[in-house]
Amino acid sequence: MKSNRRTGAGLLRLVAAGLLGASLGILANGTLAPASAEVFVDSTPDPSWRVNGTVYATKIVGDTVFVGGSFSTATSPTGQNVARRNLAAFSMTNGALLTGWRADAGSTVRAIETDGTSIYVGGSFGQIDGVTRQRMAKVSVGTGEVDPGFRPNFNGNVRAIDLDATDVYVGGNFTAVDGITRQRIVKLSRDGTVDPQFDARANNYVWGVAKAPSSSSVYVSGPFTTLNGVTRTGVGALDTTTGATTNRVFGSAVNPTLGLAVNDDGSRLYGAGGTWRNAVSAWNTSTGNRIWTRMTGGDIQAVDYFQGTVYFGFHDGYQNDTQIKVLAADAETGALDAGFRPRFNRFWGVMAIDASPRGVVVGGDFTQVSGVAAQGWARFTGTGAAPAPPPPPSGDVLSIPASDDATIQQDQPQANAGAADRLQVDSSPAVMDSLMRFEVNGTSGRQVQRAVLRVHNLDRSDRGGVVSPVATNWNEDDVTWASAPPAEAPVGVLPDVEVGSWYEIDVTNLVTGDGPVALRLSPQSANGADYASSESNGLGPVLVVTLAAP
Repeated sequence: MKSNRRTGAGLLRLVAAGLLGASLGILANGTLAPASAEVFVDSTPDPSWRVNGTVYATKIVGDTVFVGGSFSTATSPTGQNVARRNLAAFSMTNGALLTGWRADAGSTVRAIETDGTSIYVGGSFGQIDGVTRQRMAKVSVGTGEVDPGFRPNFNGNVRAIDLDATDVYVGGNFTAVDGITRQRIVKLSRDGTVDPQFDARANNYVWGVAKAPSSSSVYVSGPFTTLNGVTRTGVGALDTTTGATTNRVFGSAVNPTLGLAVNDDGSRLYGAGGTWRNAVSAWNTSTGNRIWTRMTGGDIQAVDYFQGTVYFGFHDGYQNDTQIKVLAADAETGALDAGFRPRFNRFWGVMAIDASPRGVVVGGDFTQVSGVAAQGWARFTGTGAAPAPPPPPSGDVLSIPASDDATIQQDQPQANAGAADRLQVDSSPAVMDSLMRFEVNGTSGRQVQRAVLRVHNLDRSDRGGVVSPVATNWNEDDVTWASAPPAEAPVGVLPDVEVGSWYEIDVTNLVTGDGPVALRLSPQSANGADYASSESNGLGPVLVVTLAAP
């Protein structure tokens, strides 16, 4: 990670880290950019509406920021007050309250997660938008309407939520859900039904839950000392099918660990350590070995990962500066970015963080950030500055359009869609994967320096899909779900994707010379993504291969 300073403003240049040894590059405004995508965030927040209390949870969904906590009023920069109780929605672009969206919660909101079309809200409330919901609800992103079919009943508070393509993982201080014994961690279907096979037990609260799309483990944290009777100090991993404690022990984990985040490919876990340690830590999820740690003056109260950067919030300050409450670290090395130092005016500081291509949002207990009035939450938006163009390659570049591509659909196993102008990646209402194949020709025995897949997005999603190699013995004219080759080990993950932008995944390890290369895009979200196919007038998938100089 590097700092990029411009004319009086400290701008943070965030360089995306590798995914399974491959780098992912975001290409904005339909133009190509380097594989190390860069997002620029100023240390001074943009003026926004505020709330009259503390924010414990925040989530960015497209251009909407949802904040949850303990408050009763939203206030404009000019002093206009509008009633909003414990849950509110604002514009990420201008910070204004979305007056058409309202879903007041009866008590404190502690957790918000999204599948792109709905938000899953948890806390201590007994009703939301006037509808009875015992500590958890599913609410429409667009309208604020409470989902009538999703109504799990928790007998204790909900503190953490995470999702994968099919399930919802919930942690808190409960011992039963819908009358079924579940000790502080539960797995639900997307309709709110308790999973009968997943039966895990924590001996104290669960405050953090993190699930990587491609992982068979779900990670939990809190002030517990055992999971399923197995000693685990504040952090542990559970099998996603049974809830059994896995054999991974996370080195130097502390009790309590207040929250968790995981990178896109699931290879790194990040924990918000509290009590005497006051440190954010990074672990290798395969071995449990701690990779790096960074200490502050107070508990780490929030942690989030986004494109190679770990944001973490805390109270009390950093290196004797009591106004620093949030920092940004390189996800692989832990190196801190000295150019990102927002300053907060209250002790308890930052308790929630979320980041997206549109910027970073923090929530907590403060009324001013870097001299800007910002009670309860603050938004740091991207400046729109484009990264510098990549240097010219040292060798020749082959740009290879897809020879074949097609969407395949699970509930129509014999249907072929090879002539469509879109490649769809979705998990609801139907599971849809997309295939693409490239015929590499012209390497002439020269070394492949780099190979990247480039795709053009047509439908935004908060989770763009998992990219995996597949066998090449198929063509777009007759491939179906039933006949398609299965996905192999993933090589990368597409995160939040925006309409009209190009994205790339490094696939160098899959290209060794001339011959076919095939990939499969699989969904991570019920709010799936669409990409241009080879029938889309020059916007279809491209494999770009850089060769060493002869």
